[in-house]
Amino acid sequence: MRFFFCCCVAIFAATQTLAQNIDVKMSQIARGSYAIYDTDNGRFVTYVFLGQYGREFVVDVVQGRDPNGDQRTRYWQDASGNTLRYERPGATIRFSPHNCRRVVGECTFTEIGATYETRMIRINTPTRNGFSFVQFAIDGSGNPMKIREGEVARLDDMGMFERATQRRLETNFETQRLRQIQAVYR
Repeated sequence: MRFFFCCCVAIFAATQTLAQNIDVKMSQIARGSYAIYDTDNGRFVTYVFLGQYGREFVVDVVQGRDPNGDQRTRYWQDASGNTLRYERPGATIRFSPHNCRRVVGECTFTEIGATYETRMIRINTPTRNGFSFVQFAIDGSGNPMKIREGEVARLDDMGMFERATQRRLETNFETQRLRQIQAVYR
């Protein structure tokens, strides 16, 4: 009986350790890999992995299902999948030290655009198969204002989300759903 109890405790501890890791395994995802997502409004987005450049990993997010599509936003990420900066036509947004999307617990960062700089707090809480999150912007008086919340219900073997929901201030907290329909890892 004692042996059984020890085995159960060891299995539980291992499961809890795995649940604490919300990283994307960027170093294991080769150039040319991609993941296609269906959004709840009938549109598609594709994440295309372009490879590692120095210590950064480059990912393009393309509108539509074609990994070779034109309309792209380019992201530079760290080895855990946190965004360091992104570029879209007409804008570059940087994060210092990064956007905290793959850090367990509370994490503070600064978002820096061409004409603004905003301090943010993000809290990621691991769940059984993914994590939930809430993000706050800190106003000029030091007060937090919730701007984003959601859940990554399931992560695939590489740490990319299979199902996610997000509610954002700029959409009056309407729920946006994303579902992975295909992932090709090379």
